[in-house]
Amino acid sequence: DLAAVATTPVYSALKYKDVKDYVALPVGSYRIRITPAGVKTPVLIDTGATGVPVAAGKLYTTIAVNPVGADAATGIVLLNDN
Repeated sequence: DLAAVATTPVYSALKYKDVKDYVALPVGSYRIRITPAGVKTPVLIDTGATGVPVAAGKLYTTIAVNPVGADAATGIVLLNDN
């Protein structure tokens, strides 16, 4: 069972190369969705069917990637920082 979807963005108005502080989340599984400003339809969604697991005491960094090139995949990279 996935954690409830936030009704408001965790972060908004991010620009290329922006870096934000960590956000504390309860343990659970979460869907990561990235949408353009003013749009509710995601352009990127994490690919895990069960969501992204968030464990107690862990730090994660999420990176949206949009590589250059016809064969390059757009996606989300999740890094475990500890």
